[in-house]
Amino acid sequence: MLEQKQRGPIGQRIDVLRLLTADPDLSNAEVGRRLGLSRQRVMEMRREGGLPASQRTQRIGWHPCLRCGIQIPPKRKYCSRACQWDHIQLVCDECGKEFQRPRRMAARYEHHLCSQMCKGSWLKLIRRRKHLAANAFRRLKNLVGN
Repeated sequence: MLEQKQRGPIGQRIDVLRLLTADPDLSNAEVGRRLGLSRQRVMEMRREGGLPASQRTQRIGWHPCLRCGIQIPPKRKYCSRACQWDHIQLVCDECGKEFQRPRRMAARYEHHLCSQMCKGSWLKLIRRRKHLAANAFRRLKNLVGN
């Protein structure tokens, strides 16, 4: 708390930005100690001011997202679910509507249905066809058997 000043939030922001522009290698914790702020608050002010993350943060393994290139923490491959799932455009087998599904889900199923309503009407149609086929087989069996 060497340089702590009793100022409002705007004054604190000015002090933080002044320190960080003078020495960008300072960690958020060090800036916070000097000004009497938490490291999280310093990190927020750094982001709000458009300053890059501290060099220490960049050294601990941050790397780009595999899909979009945004910097993400270690042990992660993607920045979000949207980047993680590779979506493809499909057409509903029941109503013909275009919709998106993750590639891995689309590969899992033979028929692609856009909603529960389409799934219900499609299943109803399939069951009806199976019922008609079974009845036709029974009738044919009765005709041939006699």
